[in-house]
Amino acid sequence: MILSTSASFSYTPTDTECKQLLAKMKRVPVSTYDGKDLDEATMNDCRTRLLAAEKRLLYVQRHCKGDASENALIQFASAIMDLEETREVNPLHSFQKDGEEIKSHIPFSSEHKFNLCIR
Repeated sequence: MILSTSASFSYTPTDTECKQLLAKMKRVPVSTYDGKDLDEATMNDCRTRLLAAEKRLLYVQRHCKGDASENALIQFASAIMDLEETREVNPLHSFQKDGEEIKSHIPFSSEHKFNLCIR
């Protein structure tokens, strides 16, 4: 089940979070950047810093994308194994149908109360 879940750590820093970080780094009020767009280099630097900080958090504090039970499994399993490495070593099974690659994954459905991933 741990490998099958489609949940994953997922964090994309927002413009507001980047502005908050920049204000903290420059020791100025966050309101200094209200209504202003940051240049691309500054935004990329802030995003890189925020993503690096996210990866240093304990697994139970990291942003997770998926339903609550899948998130709990991801956070639990991350403490005992590297999920990205495990998923890389065990990719989703796929096959060709009518010239199109089909991945063996059925997302969770509340109606059917299950999901499926074949690795």
